[in-house]
Amino acid sequence: IQFALNVVEPEFSGIGGGGFMMVHLAKGQGSTFAVEGREKAPARADTTLFTNPDGTNQGFTPASTSGQAVGVPGTLKIVATALQRYGRKHLAEVIQPAIELA
Repeated sequence: IQFALNVVEPEFSGIGGGGFMMVHLAKGQGSTFAVEGREKAPARADTTLFTNPDGTNQGFTPASTSGQAVGVPGTLKIVATALQRYGRKHLAEVIQPAIELA
C-alpha cells in the first residue's frame, strides 16, 4: 500500500518522507515490533535553508511542500528493514504493483 500511495499522493506519502511501522508476526511467534524510519535533513542543510536572502522566513509552503522540504528518505528504509527482518518477499516484488500503477 505504501508504494501505491507514493504514486497517487506523493505530496503526502512520498519516499522523501518518513514514519513508523508496526509489524505483528503471525500466530505462534506472538511478537509486535516498531520500525522507525524518520526522514533526516540533508547533510548540507543549515539554518538558512528556508530563509530569504534578506533574512526573512520563506513561509509554510517551501518548508512543507517544495523540493526543499524533502528529507533523506526514511520511508523506503522502513519497508526495506521490515522486509529484511520479518518478510517473505523481496523489496522489488513489493514495489512492482506500484510501478504498474504508475
